[in-house]
Amino acid sequence: MQLASDVATQHDAFLEIPVIDYAEGHSPLILIYQLAISILVWSMTREAWIVWGGMSFAWSLMLLAILHFGGRQIRWTKDLPLPTGELPLVSIVVPARNEARGIEGALRSLLAIDYPHYELLVVNDRSTDATGEILSRLALEHPQLQVVNISELPAGWLGKNHALHYGLENARGEYVLFTDADIVHDPTVLRRTVAHMQSSGLDHLTLGPTVEMPSLLLRSFVVMFSVMFTLFTRPWAAANPRSRAYVGIGAYNLVRREALLKIGGLQPLRMRPDDDVMLGRLIKHAGLKQEMQSGVGMISVEWYATLWEVVVGLEKNCFAAMNYSIIGVIIGTATLINTFCWPFVACFTSHGEGRWLFIASAVTIYAIAIAAARSLKRPPIEALLFPFCVLMFVFINYRSMFLTLWQGGIKWRDTLYPLRELRANRL
Repeated sequence: MQLASDVATQHDAFLEIPVIDYAEGHSPLILIYQLAISILVWSMTREAWIVWGGMSFAWSLMLLAILHFGGRQIRWTKDLPLPTGELPLVSIVVPARNEARGIEGALRSLLAIDYPHYELLVVNDRSTDATGEILSRLALEHPQLQVVNISELPAGWLGKNHALHYGLENARGEYVLFTDADIVHDPTVLRRTVAHMQSSGLDHLTLGPTVEMPSLLLRSFVVMFSVMFTLFTRPWAAANPRSRAYVGIGAYNLVRREALLKIGGLQPLRMRPDDDVMLGRLIKHAGLKQEMQSGVGMISVEWYATLWEVVVGLEKNCFAAMNYSIIGVIIGTATLINTFCWPFVACFTSHGEGRWLFIASAVTIYAIAIAAARSLKRPPIEALLFPFCVLMFVFINYRSMFLTLWQGGIKWRDTLYPLRELRANRL
């Protein structure tokens, strides 16, 4: 029994290796890796190519192992049992600003859910498109739909965060579901997740959605983004009370009201563009229980329609994810290039035994991408453009940083939020 316990502890410790720390943008392991590469660059001898190739191969193998064994610990929501007993009141809070493209389908799916006791609150946050008209029409068809219109944004708040806060202030449920205005829900997902939270004693449950994109390039970007998000957050470890890992996804954050009261509601997240992940951080650091599951097949979103929408859509998030640290962006993006892009170049520029090690590293990187595609129930072909999508992501990160610094803040949905206020809201 002691041997089994020791093995389990070592396994958990391996999965806790801080590949990239979300809050800091780097880890000691990454700094050591970068330093070693810098030394090798100065001496491009045959032996240096071999050492560099070996390090690249070992690094990619470690990432593959972490993602493989960690991913196996994540439950699938579709496999949760469908309960038949009494369930508590749930308040569903949906913030909406200029969501005319997808809000009707999302709300119709929520209005059709198979759940006995719920209230649906949509907070229309200063929309200037047809969102208001759509909400008015749906409210006439479905009296249970509660629509609140906000005309002014109070100082010191991001628009979405204030809309979520306003919805929470008016919610009556024992559980509160925060979900985006473009998420389509399976009729049974709320019943399954609430019952699981009750039986497991969870305070917070978050789901990763099926992400629909119209082209191979954009679907490859989703695969790449899934890998990056997983390495940043280590979602399988969020359920471990001894781990520092935490997670939250705006598509589906289901939280017990008592847990929200314990962390001070959403006030601590007033100026956090990454409010969904930071909600998970607050909950975890309060000593509460959380879990992430794969909601593939249970919730879905049509994320972005074009490549430029992806670039603009992530503009507010990337620099914030690094806590507005220029050094964090430089180290983080350099690590992404060295890890996921350089081996493909080195297959042609290196020589001798080092070339074969870089080829092995490139093959391992594609194994990572294919495994990520399969975890999303996507065909392996959608991993094809993985290295190019990493370069896209690097560009998006630098663009996010330069725009934020140049503008003196984040401009989002026609509102400029000052950088000094954003940086002040550190957690």
